[in-house]
Amino acid sequence: PALPEIAAPTEGLANPSAAINFDAITAAATTRPDSISAILERSPEHFAVQLTALETQALADGFVANHDLEHLEELLTLELAQEEEFYYVVLLGLFDTFAEAKAAADSRPESLAEVQPWIRPLATIQSGILEAESLHMGLSN
Repeated sequence: PALPEIAAPTEGLANPSAAINFDAITAAATTRPDSISAILERSPEHFAVQLTALETQALADGFVANHDLEHLEELLTLELAQEEEFYYVVLLGLFDTFAEAKAAADSRPESLAEVQPWIRPLATIQSGILEAESLHMGLSN
């Protein structure tokens, strides 16, 4: 098969990667709200509003689509693990206080009227992330 075409010509550049602003990429990567490292760096005493937990990424994506949630900036879908089983949570967001989390849950979009949100400590999300990462490392060996 033919190789894909190069998106932008790099001829004439002494160092083609010199045109890439790596500082901007790194800054964006470390400030994204759905960045795993950013979630792990938050205080475990913060809170998450969980909308659902499902067995696969496809089911989680379907939940988001069926409830018309794609436009919500703070929405997160994360892979977690517990007792060596993977699952996917859809979170309405992460909050510094229980009161903020409750307010977000209470003012959730109308499409979630039938969904009962669960306000959970961020520590449980963080431990699920770490267990999933640990399982992935074990699976790749």
